[in-house]
Amino acid sequence: MARFGNGYGSECHLLRYLGRHRERLNRSICEVVSATEVCWLDFRFVTSWPSEKFKNHWPDEEWLSLDFLPEENSAVVCDWKKRWPHKNKRGVINWDAVGRIEIDGTWEWILVEAKSHTGELKTDCKAKDPDSIEKIECTFSDVKSDLGAKVEADWCKKYYQYANRLAALHHLIKSNLRARLLFIYFCGDKFPKGKSVNCPQDKAGWDSALKKQARHLGLDEEHLLAQRIHKLFLPVWVNPE
Repeated sequence: MARFGNGYGSECHLLRYLGRHRERLNRSICEVVSATEVCWLDFRFVTSWPSEKFKNHWPDEEWLSLDFLPEENSAVVCDWKKRWPHKNKRGVINWDAVGRIEIDGTWEWILVEAKSHTGELKTDCKAKDPDSIEKIECTFSDVKSDLGAKVEADWCKKYYQYANRLAALHHLIKSNLRARLLFIYFCGDKFPKGKSVNCPQDKAGWDSALKKQARHLGLDEEHLLAQRIHKLFLPVWVNPE
């Protein structure tokens, strides 16, 4: 998720939906993932505020990596930390929202990433520490092997964020925890003049950029986790008439 914008940007619109249009958001999610209910986890308050460490204006902290898991799943978290950089190291995963969904009487985790312009899709791995880089590359190699992705696909370049979310989902499923990824693509966003961004107006406007992402990652459309990854296209504004 990009830096918070006043009336624009993925973070702004996701918070709008969570705070002002939650019923519509939850209904849309249930339709996409065939769920009957959605429950959201509150974000955590930062340990100190204001603080130079967090460099934000809100005393809140996104869920990081697998820290949202309860104590009973501590072994899953510990195993993940052996495979992926954790707090205070570049490479850590920040979730835009985390919740639970009920499907056929069973509760599953739903991990959310939101975008409002195509430029947000592209990210490179920023890890510098050799140990962190080795963990990331080894984990990506295992995930690509299990999902049948092309070996030569470079998951640390261009679409690193999507790839690391996929790696986290893969770890949860391999650990026998039920979870899904939900990518929310906002349609019709408008940035202030002077900000050169491509904001798709509808689902069709996102298609080309998302196809490029899929080709770069070298994944087949029907890979092992495909049924647990969902796309939701939401308008930033709906004509009340």
